[in-house]
Amino acid sequence: QIGSISTRYQLSFTEPYFLHRPITAGFSIYQRDTDYVGFTTSGSGASATLGRRFLNFHNTSVTLAHENTIFNPSTGARTTTNTNSIRPFYSYDTRNNFFRPSRGFQFFLAGEYAGGALGGQNSYVKTQAEFQYFIRMFKRTFLAMHGEWGYVWPLQGDLVPTYERFFLGGERS
Repeated sequence: QIGSISTRYQLSFTEPYFLHRPITAGFSIYQRDTDYVGFTTSGSGASATLGRRFLNFHNTSVTLAHENTIFNPSTGARTTTNTNSIRPFYSYDTRNNFFRPSRGFQFFLAGEYAGGALGGQNSYVKTQAEFQYFIRMFKRTFLAMHGEWGYVWPLQGDLVPTYERFFLGGERS
């Protein structure tokens, strides 16, 4: 993805049926540059994911990630930090079509624990939840409802890095 505000290069591979079982295994390496109002960030990192699908609509996974980030505020000194994190994830998805859903429900709950025993310079806990509900109205018209919630708090008396905080606005608001 290349843009004037954000650029991201990513190489990922995911096997959704690893070892002929409903086990998800994958990895990702990436480089990203983002221009926020008042600061810019540049980061590179890698992650590995292992998950399992159970029953018809449930998925769980755990991702281990490492990221090096350069934080450059428009006023102040440039800093470089690294973050090691673990991210548990659960989803429930009954949508009838992944790309163009017309009915069904999708819910996910995710967390992220960074720092502490995992090392790295940033220590925080981040939680997120999101839901989408699709209803057929008439003919080829559908109603979609979407909601998101997120909260992040620091650990060990640290501050949450500015680029890990939640901001209002953007294409998914």
